[in-house]
Amino acid sequence: MRLVILILTSLFFHSCTKTKPHIEFGHDQCFHCMMIIMDKHFGALLVNSKGKMIKFDSDECLLRFLTDDSKFKPVEFYTVNYSKPGNLINAEESFFLFGGSIKSPMGGKLLSVSTDQEANELLSKFKAEKLDWNEFKKISNE
Repeated sequence: MRLVILILTSLFFHSCTKTKPHIEFGHDQCFHCMMIIMDKHFGALLVNSKGKMIKFDSDECLLRFLTDDSKFKPVEFYTVNYSKPGNLINAEESFFLFGGSIKSPMGGKLLSVSTDQEANELLSKFKAEKLDWNEFKKISNE
């Protein structure tokens, strides 16, 4: 009987734990364009207050979704760090590069990195413009 209670208790607590945001490259599908998320240099993810995750294959798909969808209320914003492929970072604290010779999955010429130093190191390589989160969100309005 104790074993049954122990198992049920552990299952209860396990089901209540928050799932760490992640993208399964080569498996997960972009919510916006429906393509399989393949390139570990690009991707984004939103989480709402209930823990539901919506995944994207690029920052431009995230941006289009934020512009088009008002029903999903994200509380957490993540993007893939171009400099550390596959690693999600807080999008609101990220630096974005826009334009130039960036070849992102949907052709929006966007990438993100976690530090100002990483952004500055890539600026001359891509001949792009550096943006913060607020500037990034305004791209769709231009």
